[in-house]
Amino acid sequence: VAERYALKSPMSAEGPFGPKPLIKAHYWVIVYQFLKFIFNNARNQLER
Repeated sequence: VAERYALKSPMSAEGPFGPKPLIKAHYWVIVYQFLKFIFNNARNQLER
């Protein structure tokens, strides 16, 4: 799995910064999706 992932992304373990930036970016995407979901839920509650 790790080898396939390395082929897909240049910022993998072979990249100049190692695997950490990739993990951090992925983490921020999850946080963003989560916040967007919460925000949409809150807006729907207010509109009702």
